[in-house]
Amino acid sequence: MSAVICRQSDRHRLAILAVDEVVLFDLAIPQQMFPMARSSEGTALYEVFFCGPKPIVRSGAVTINEVAPLSELFDADTVIIPGNLQMLEFHQPQVIEVLQQVAAQGIRLA
Repeated sequence: MSAVICRQSDRHRLAILAVDEVVLFDLAIPQQMFPMARSSEGTALYEVFFCGPKPIVRSGAVTINEVAPLSELFDADTVIIPGNLQMLEFHQPQVIEVLQQVAAQGIRLA
């Protein structure tokens, strides 16, 4: 998945927040399932991409490459926020601030 995102107005833009120690199941299911959704004409309904505070994210033995910057969340229609294995120690003020700004703009958080 490329970090360079081109807006396609006919598709719902679904950003998945990707941070270190993300719960992989929470991240993988929307990334795998939403691209399968098609219109009656066979057109993809969703543009799905990862966004995060850095371009490479690690969780356990898995590395996710080409993560788009957090600024791409402002162009999403929906942002999915997966769980985090280090939830009680999660301290990324930049991520929290951007999510608050995105929500204030009316972008759906899930």
